[in-house]
Amino acid sequence: MFQQDNASIHTTSQINEYFEESEIRVISWPVKSSDLNLIEEVWSALKSKLKRSYKCQEDLEEDVTNVWENIPSTYIANLYHSMKARLQAVMDVKGGPTDY
Repeated sequence: MFQQDNASIHTTSQINEYFEESEIRVISWPVKSSDLNLIEEVWSALKSKLKRSYKCQEDLEEDVTNVWENIPSTYIANLYHSMKARLQAVMDVKGGPTDY
């Protein structure tokens, strides 16, 4: 099984043919469903902890690595446990925007 956000670049006929030929089942998922995509929350948290500018690429890479490695596992667990409420919120607004 494979999950994607169904953005148009991920659903071209070539990609769909590949999934079909490879017998990969694609999970039905709303287009651009950031409310249900927990990694979007993680990226946002990571970005908020990064500096605004860097002298070189190596400094950026080092900072990203340090921030990534210091994301608390409890933060990830809380995101995971929020999924039921997120799903309900999306259903309540019939796919519209939520507070997530």
